[in-house]
Amino acid sequence: MLTQTGLEASHLSQHLSVLRRYGLVVSERRASVVYYRLAYPQVADLLKVARQLLDQLLHASADQRARADELPSISSAR
Repeated sequence: MLTQTGLEASHLSQHLSVLRRYGLVVSERRASVVYYRLAYPQVADLLKVARQLLDQLLHASADQRARADELPSISSAR
């Protein structure tokens, strides 16, 4: 998961701890390896919708920024 998320090990561990605390993931230790899985399949659906919403918000922000960049510059009157 470290390579997939790009997070440092300590940060990933903290995120997984929070997700486990709130019952969104469950963990299972086998020897020195800890395996995680979603506690409910609906969590994957929730994450998919959240990603779609975030994508829409970022796209809207990019559009607003592009329109602002197209405005004529304002020169200061001296």
